[in-house]
Amino acid sequence: MADYKKIIVFTNSYPYGNGYNWLDSEIALFQKHFQDMAISPYSYEGNKIPRQIPQFSNLKILNPCTEEEITFTNLWMVRLILTGRFFLLPGRVF
Repeated sequence: MADYKKIIVFTNSYPYGNGYNWLDSEIALFQKHFQDMAISPYSYEGNKIPRQIPQFSNLKILNPCTEEEITFTNLWMVRLILTGRFFLLPGRVF
């Protein structure tokens, strides 16, 4: 059985805001190597509607982690990552 790989990409505002155009091609590359992917933006950067990005069944966009928008899911994910348990969990987390 192949290793089950997961990745979380932390960004300032991607897929909201401007910039990060290079990340579109990186996501396409990541989906070939990771079974689960998540993008965790820090803020909306003034735009609450995400731009069009590559859509993959294993890609999840988390809510921004700004002071006003902190969600339980984001805090739970950060806790799992910092304690090293995120990558030990069996099955899907996202």
